[in-house]
Amino acid sequence: MIDAEDIKGADSNDALRVLGYARTIAPCLDSLPPGRDRDTAIAILTAIAREVTGRGSRFIKTQRVGSAGVEYVSVESVFSPDDRATLRALCSADSSDTGPVGSFPRGDIVSRVWPEEPGT
Repeated sequence: MIDAEDIKGADSNDALRVLGYARTIAPCLDSLPPGRDRDTAIAILTAIAREVTGRGSRFIKTQRVGSAGVEYVSVESVFSPDDRATLRALCSADSSDTGPVGSFPRGDIVSRVWPEEPGT
């Protein structure tokens, strides 16, 4: 189980917030066994928690030297699309689900009425 103590360099409240939201993206986080996938998840979550704590450079829109000001960009989430995709991939790599994998053919009438999004 990944816990707030595993996320180094972040306030425990920020670490818990990051973990809480990460579990909505990748519910398997608590079941990742020790190893490379778990270490990868911890590295991603640590980087995100540090961004939350320090308002990292990717959130800076402009900086001024005269009158020393910093303007931050409006951010919907500290989880980038790459972070989300990686966390989801860790879950699918660990999944023992025997359900269908991949996309179904697009040539039938249903796919023309309700098209499947690319990559699903």
